[in-house]
Amino acid sequence: MQTLHTAVNQGMRRAAEDPRTASQPIADCAEIIHEIMAGNVRDWIS
Repeated sequence: MQTLHTAVNQGMRRAAEDPRTASQPIADCAEIIHEIMAGNVRDWIS
């Protein structure tokens, strides 16, 4: 969850500077959420 929080914060900061750069942070957050929901967090962390 901390990684997701960090990704969101960085994405919001970058998007505030240049909204066109928001696509990659959103994709990163979606990937993190997918891993969390799949229950593979242990595999993802190690």
